[in-house]
Amino acid sequence: MKHLIAQGLLGELKGDITPQLKWTTRIWPTQRLEAWFDSVAFNLNVIGQMAGRECVVLRQPVGDKSKRQIDIEYLDADEPEPRTNDDIVRAPYAVSTLRERLIAYNRLLAATFVDIGSLEVPAIGIRQRDPNKRTPQARYQRISQHSKFVRRIFGRSSFECDGRFYGGFWQHIGKHLRADIRIDDQPTVELDYSGLHIRIAYASEGLEAPEDPYWLPYTLPDYDGDSVQQRSDVKQIVLICLNANTPEIGTHKFLESYEQEVKDGDRPDIGLNKSSCQWLLKEFLLLNEPIRHYIGTDAGIGFMNIDSRIMSHIINHFTENNIPVLSVHDSVIIQSQYKQQLKEQMVKAFEKVTGVPNPPIKQEKTNESEITDGYRTRLEEFQQWKMNGS
Repeated sequence: MKHLIAQGLLGELKGDITPQLKWTTRIWPTQRLEAWFDSVAFNLNVIGQMAGRECVVLRQPVGDKSKRQIDIEYLDADEPEPRTNDDIVRAPYAVSTLRERLIAYNRLLAATFVDIGSLEVPAIGIRQRDPNKRTPQARYQRISQHSKFVRRIFGRSSFECDGRFYGGFWQHIGKHLRADIRIDDQPTVELDYSGLHIRIAYASEGLEAPEDPYWLPYTLPDYDGDSVQQRSDVKQIVLICLNANTPEIGTHKFLESYEQEVKDGDRPDIGLNKSSCQWLLKEFLLLNEPIRHYIGTDAGIGFMNIDSRIMSHIINHFTENNIPVLSVHDSVIIQSQYKQQLKEQMVKAFEKVTGVPNPPIKQEKTNESEITDGYRTRLEEFQQWKMNGS
């Protein structure tokens, strides 16, 4: 950065902190650098990922109350002890095997064109809540061939926590846009495990879950007969409580989220309060007594680890068969022609990891959107890059 500034390619206004004012350093491209980029005539697909980028990551929290985590070093199961006295976490199994499989998966993704056919410009606006701001902040999610690199990220300094597949742009867009994803210019389907974490909780007890564990046989007056919205809220309360340390913390977090959605205009105010949230949770537990003891015990982080192992089986199977799939934690996107094969593999993977058969698999809605000229241009550029030897 300093070299680019010294060469006159970047401008800089240094930040400062005073008792009266605080501002961050500002950096921008100079006209000279912009002119260089304007004169460049190369295919952007030639810019790849950094060689050797780590794809199996272990993180630890920063402080007791902070949600932020930092990457930390770890030892593979068969690595020798370090000479230093540092307390380094040792993996309980061969992480090198996970890494090799993930490298193969990322290599397949890099050679695969993944885009949204309905987008003329490959970027979408997303509202994101900033805890330091009063209103949601707008940001843009680029839909790019450079946004496909996937990592498995474990948390809390343990390979038994989390471990999900993170990184693809498809994880940061809504279902309606995911329905327009095309893989190598072929339409796709998205298959979803129904009520995955509830089914994992039941499977941990050696049981199959009810067909729809979130559905209550009666509707609170607050919902004015809207049982679909009530089911959605029951689902959110339960999932939040699975990740909370107590049921009280979980219902409180749901209420905060509800009130914020009302404030942002994302849903009407139906008068939900602490009592109604507690009633919804109580009724759910009466109908799902075998998993009551998981509520309010922070069990969710362990369930994430289980669902990551389920997803690993699915991804490995299709990677070995040179068929790209896209993971959205509890759902998978694949070219439509492989729909039945994906459903079979999802059932097999769930049973292999949990020991319980026949998980319900549902298909998300599909779109029939028109293909844009912008998409066609991006596809042609990618195909040209591949023809030229990648």
